[in-house]
Amino acid sequence: MVPTTSTAGGPGVVVGPKSNDPNVCASAEVAATRVIPTVLFVIDGSGSMNAPFGNGTRWSVLREALVGPTGVITKLEGIVEFGMSIYSSARECPGSTHVPPKIQNLMALSSAYPAQELGGGTPTGEALQKVVDGLADFNPTPDSTPTAPIIILATDGEPNGCGPAGLATCDWTDVVNCLGMLAGMANAPATYDTTLAAARAARAKNIPLWVLSLADGLASIPQLQTTANIGAGVADDASPGAPIYSPQNTDDLVQTLSKLIGAVVSCDVELNGTLNVSRACEGSVKINGADLGCNDPQGWKPLDESHISLQGTACDRFKSDPAVLLTANFPCGVILQ
Repeated sequence: MVPTTSTAGGPGVVVGPKSNDPNVCASAEVAATRVIPTVLFVIDGSGSMNAPFGNGTRWSVLREALVGPTGVITKLEGIVEFGMSIYSSARECPGSTHVPPKIQNLMALSSAYPAQELGGGTPTGEALQKVVDGLADFNPTPDSTPTAPIIILATDGEPNGCGPAGLATCDWTDVVNCLGMLAGMANAPATYDTTLAAARAARAKNIPLWVLSLADGLASIPQLQTTANIGAGVADDASPGAPIYSPQNTDDLVQTLSKLIGAVVSCDVELNGTLNVSRACEGSVKINGADLGCNDPQGWKPLDESHISLQGTACDRFKSDPAVLLTANFPCGVILQ
């Protein structure tokens, strides 16, 4: 799903009157519409996610940081289209629970995120490929404001694939045989081939991939850096390479997720009229009724004939508070609707 701008104003904005006459100028509030990003989490549900982390396990702490009472999805579901795919080889390979991205998706995501990890092995590449295959190519145009959907891969270990191809048609009336195949996959040798291929497939669609590692250290996962580099669109062996986000405790994880999600929430807003940029500062932009300064590093600035951008503390507030009310008012002659 490609991010879109809401035509109905969206959360936290005011929609003003429109005119069908392009020569009629607006001396009233106009729509200032959020750009809604899309973030897809691809989450490792293998048995090793039960390892201790912070004040819980890797699994429980990640769940709390995402869909807990103060989690990033909980706080930002009104201004970000969140989706999720949780994978493992506990029952089939790649077994995954997928929730498509949309606004106000916390209930569905929380329900799909079990209290315990799924168990089994780590078919990262196969699961990631399924997610990538479900996304359309992102082909931005010069005048488009939406950004590409972001995939965030959260894992704690090396992928070991799906093992025997016969598992897909395993006869589960022979439970012992099928469980034996699954146990073999959980202990299969690590392979990054399918993960790297899936990362390349995402980049071919112009979709970035960010890597969030919950492992004890990165030295034991040498190809994770290559995965991150491909996901960022740089050379496989780039040095320094793309960042790998590797929180080491609960607070660090929450801060990392807040930083990542905050980075994709835009402070650019789209107006439903044609703005005279040279006279834009004659207008008034407010947050919750409080005036923001034009060309102020803590206020707002005009970008082009259709967009303004919030800056500094105004931007921070717009990003962090889905309920914030943004209004824009321009006198006659400064904007045409």
